[in-house]
Amino acid sequence: MSGAPGLSIARVSAAEVRPLRSAVLRPGVPPERLVYEGDEAPDAVHFAARDANGDVHGIASLCREPAPRRPPEVIAWRLRGMATTPALRGAGVGRRLLRACFRHIRGARGGLLWCNARVVALGFYERLGLDREGQVFDIPGIGPHYVMTRWLAHLRPARIDEAAALTSLALRSKATWGYSADFLQRCEPELAVTADDLRGGNRHVVVAEVQGERVGFHAIEPQAGEVLLDSLFVDPGWMGRGIGRELFEHAAGVAARLGAARLVAISDPNAAGFYARMGARPDGDVTSPVDADRRLPRFVLELC
Repeated sequence: MSGAPGLSIARVSAAEVRPLRSAVLRPGVPPERLVYEGDEAPDAVHFAARDANGDVHGIASLCREPAPRRPPEVIAWRLRGMATTPALRGAGVGRRLLRACFRHIRGARGGLLWCNARVVALGFYERLGLDREGQVFDIPGIGPHYVMTRWLAHLRPARIDEAAALTSLALRSKATWGYSADFLQRCEPELAVTADDLRGGNRHVVVAEVQGERVGFHAIEPQAGEVLLDSLFVDPGWMGRGIGRELFEHAAGVAARLGAARLVAISDPNAAGFYARMGARPDGDVTSPVDADRRLPRFVLELC
């Protein structure tokens, strides 16, 4: 049943997810005993994958809960009770449920998603961008786990008054590759975000925020049959926390909704590994607009 046809993802009550918690996660434990702390909190969210008959084949729950080893000011959402019926494992149900959780957190202005992940499920979570933290630990009666996390940014159109701030962010990001001050000065006209860029037209600039802090941005430009990702920058203080992935996935999603066949990125040579990890394939190179002797790798992500 590839792709789990006929299933829809919807928000449900806590009571509606407990029978599958019992059947899949804690066999033999009555559903009424599988009440997690925070299940009934006002901001708790429960998702279910249901078929046309209303039968539940997958579940996931979110609640606001501080993350291990993080300061209390970090807005953290705990993922709990992820489960899929055995017949539909591998059909994409868990991926759709987790993406619904991602959308909810982004819509709530972003924050940190975390969970205690069973060791047997590490591959699933890693494929969806979560990173393991710390050492393996045992939950009695359940088994070995890792804490896994992913930052999720609120993504919004850039405002006209942000042109200078975004230009500064791009230059700070570029500087992390160790370029000379002279080279960065020559790059500035190419990296600059102008007020005209932000007034609409064919170029679209999207900002990533986490808890109200501007942490990165991308710019895309639709072209014939494809979308050009002509900028993707992450503030140095947020590098290595998954914000680049957030921005790339968003750009790819916009390109797909526009009906483009591919997303094209012109990369700094130092960022080639990032685009490869995102699933884009190398597709030659182009001449740098800053230095005629410098070649920039071109990457393509096929969308259909």
